[in-house]
Amino acid sequence: MKLVASEFESVSLELNPQRCIALHRGQRCYQDILFRWKSTRTGHFCLFMRQGGLADEKSLKCWQKQAAAEFHYEFSGEQSSWFFLVDMETKEELASTELDLVWVYKRSKKISSGWRLF
Repeated sequence: MKLVASEFESVSLELNPQRCIALHRGQRCYQDILFRWKSTRTGHFCLFMRQGGLADEKSLKCWQKQAAAEFHYEFSGEQSSWFFLVDMETKEELASTELDLVWVYKRSKKISSGWRLF
């Protein structure tokens, strides 16, 4: 996703893959993610993560005097997560993207507890 921070600056933030797949709903998902970001200027930028609806933000990586970078991250979670790039000098959120968490099986299979006669 790309957000324009001002008339003269544009910032892009991408992640690959964009989806984390767990076998069953409620299970933890594990995924190696590659982040790429690029700005039209150098600066002090940090990548943050916010999981689900939680207000807690976790700082993943910061860069000084950079205009572009790549970052590998080992994701582990039970909910979709948002990642966003912040200009640490202005505290402005410049770009964001989402990692969707999906399940192969949405419901667990009901185990029959009844008697069967053959």
